[in-house]
Amino acid sequence: MTVTRTQQRTSAASRTWRDRLRERWSELQLVVAVLVIAGAGAWLAHRWQVPPHCDVGIEADLGCTRGFESREQDNYGTFRWTDDSAAIHFSGAGYGATQIVEVVLAAPRSPEAEPVVASLSIGDQQLSFTPDAVPRRYQLFVPAQALSGDSTTIQLDSTTFAPSSSRHLGLVVYEAIMRPASGNTTTIPGMFVLLMVSTIGLSTLAVVRHLQSTSTTPWLRARWLTLLCAIISIGATVPLIAIWPDRTIPFFPALIPLLGLTTFLTIRSQAFVLLLFPPVWLALIGNGLIDGAIVFGMVPRPWIAACVMAQAALTIWTIWQATSDKRDHPWVKSGSAPTLAALLIVTFAVRIIAQALRLLAGRGASDPDTELFYAYGRATIELGTPVVEYPSGALLPWALLALPDSRELFALLLPLLNLACDMAIVWGIWLLGRHSTTNSTTHAATAKVGTMFALCYALSPLLLPFWYSKYDSLPAALLVLGMAAFVLQRPGWAGVALGLGGAVKWVPWLAAPFLVWALLRPATQNKPQWRGIGWFIGGFVGTIVACSLPFALHNLENFLMPYTLQGGRSMIGESIWFPLALLFDPGLLNDLPAPWSSVPDAAIPNAVMVGVQVITLGTLALLQMTLPTTPERTMVLASLAAISFLLLNRVFSPQYVLILSAGILAAAAAIRVNQVRTVVGCVAIMQAMNLLIWPNLVPYWLITSIVMFSCGVFLTVILIVWAVRNDLSWRRTPYAFDEAAPAKER
Repeated sequence: MTVTRTQQRTSAASRTWRDRLRERWSELQLVVAVLVIAGAGAWLAHRWQVPPHCDVGIEADLGCTRGFESREQDNYGTFRWTDDSAAIHFSGAGYGATQIVEVVLAAPRSPEAEPVVASLSIGDQQLSFTPDAVPRRYQLFVPAQALSGDSTTIQLDSTTFAPSSSRHLGLVVYEAIMRPASGNTTTIPGMFVLLMVSTIGLSTLAVVRHLQSTSTTPWLRARWLTLLCAIISIGATVPLIAIWPDRTIPFFPALIPLLGLTTFLTIRSQAFVLLLFPPVWLALIGNGLIDGAIVFGMVPRPWIAACVMAQAALTIWTIWQATSDKRDHPWVKSGSAPTLAALLIVTFAVRIIAQALRLLAGRGASDPDTELFYAYGRATIELGTPVVEYPSGALLPWALLALPDSRELFALLLPLLNLACDMAIVWGIWLLGRHSTTNSTTHAATAKVGTMFALCYALSPLLLPFWYSKYDSLPAALLVLGMAAFVLQRPGWAGVALGLGGAVKWVPWLAAPFLVWALLRPATQNKPQWRGIGWFIGGFVGTIVACSLPFALHNLENFLMPYTLQGGRSMIGESIWFPLALLFDPGLLNDLPAPWSSVPDAAIPNAVMVGVQVITLGTLALLQMTLPTTPERTMVLASLAAISFLLLNRVFSPQYVLILSAGILAAAAAIRVNQVRTVVGCVAIMQAMNLLIWPNLVPYWLITSIVMFSCGVFLTVILIVWAVRNDLSWRRTPYAFDEAAPAKER
């Protein structure tokens, strides 16, 4: 029987159609199986779940309280004041049962004060009463039809009194609990619980199936392995929901879209070039476990230093392996280094995992600076120009985050702002490494070396304490993005970024003169780039005026307060000058209560310390003006201006290390540095030593301080040595993942 060519094509198309249908049916079966398992897991989590409870006054109340004052404690327990109105959110109560809400509260007043009128309400159900001055338990009977199984809000309203002009207080609330009435049990879980468990299962399914598509080992591509991974992820989620419903369920509405979007981008962006590299995910898991053990209080205090050093070692080891010349290197096989999307996903994963661990441990608001920033933000909204020790530009993001008038939301939104800033820093470092050189023969190699510096910042967990409680990620991001915009020949945006960064925290302003000089004396033209200068100065000055002028016009004295206040401060023990002062007066160490305390009678006068800063900045400016101007040299000297100013500052705060790390890695990415391991190792050690001063103070903190500043000075010297070289291309050994490397070395 003769088969024509047309019949062969028809038969092949038919087989392809059947194969595709069979494959889709197989995938659909897996999806249905995961959804069934997720539904069973959500039901089990709800059945085992403890009754919704809100212990007001502890850090874990972030998920259930809104509109309360600061946390306090008395003989009865922890509590928080309300003003005229506040709310408690019960998450995960489920559907189908009448509930009883119990709230423990009090309304202490002076004997001559008028009786307090208060009310508890859930929808149409309301209880009005006159609370006692001592804690009492008040109950509200709520029928099932008035409840929401996902989030039920209890509104607390009362009359207030004013102990000061800035506070209006109503009720003292200690705790609240919701339990079924008459022994009834709720059998239907809330929709958010079901969606979260399903999202985790389906995300695991998608990730594992994508990994299996790149594997050639038969048993690794088995369907049972896919289903097993999904079951494990669901099984790990169910106990967390059951044990800590108040620490998990309130955050599901934000986590569900974030998890789904991250999974989609991970698959679509080929981020597995990075995630398939074992050291990367081993560092993610190892650093996460160490961080979790510290946050949950499982590590004895004497062992915290070892844990911090282990995290630094994991970061150094990962970069060391990434820059090795092994033939089985995954980036050699794939033909490309990690993409920007992969770096951003790692940045996102490290920080979201850390925040999730803190929320689970009830440590989501452990830094008092968060409360301080919220107070400054509310004061800006209410007063216009409050008296603060920070530049006026910093008040703008705090005021925006404080608009909902909730300390709890502020403590949750601040890390999200810093997350966006950290991703911008990684993006800026990646851009500097990719676009800094015009030499086409070394561009690919340089771009991938710069990627290693971006990976170092993305992967390191040693900056996390400043991520979830400080705001230095914002000026660091604006500094790096300003330099990246300049390299990309966007002087207007560079001026906007540096102007806004300096309005937030002075330091980025120091980089601006170096960029202006590079436009006045370009390397490739004989005349200044007046158009670029105009755009840069316009963006720089315009941004400063927009951020500062309204505050200055409103209250000039309060506007100038940060500048006069910081200028009058003396040396602290945490600065680089304190070890030098000990050489002249060893007794200073015995009189110092803490590293961050001031040393008013130091042997080194303030004028000398300020003079050294001015001389250093002047030297850098002289190098910029006398040496041939190149984009790479300009980026290095601009970064060094900010770095050296912070290193030599007589008032050194631990969060400065975040700006130092970003500036050093950005400068290293902008040049052809072949000593990636040396730079990354010094940065990681500097970060680790800093954590042993704050927040993990060790008795030998002076030694760690000396080591930290030694690493910073060493890296600064390396960058200065490069900046004064006439030949801007270093002789470098190609890494395994360099496209420009010879085939035998790849």
